[in-house]
Amino acid sequence: IAGTEVVSILDIIKIIEHYLGKKANLKYEGKSDNLIGNITKVKKMLKFNPKINLKIGIKDLVKKQYFRK
Repeated sequence: IAGTEVVSILDIIKIIEHYLGKKANLKYEGKSDNLIGNITKVKKMLKFNPKINLKIGIKDLVKKQYFRK
């Protein structure tokens, strides 16, 4: 589920790199589009309200070793 922040794919990669302490080996060409999630329906139907921002969420994932080999 999305949050309220507008971020690019490269921004997400940079955050992951920061918490892993290493650089990603990217082969990317072109423009980095922004990811904009609209959570209006989810907020209304499920009474969902994001409580964790993107950086903290990624940090938690990295700590749980989802991105580690």
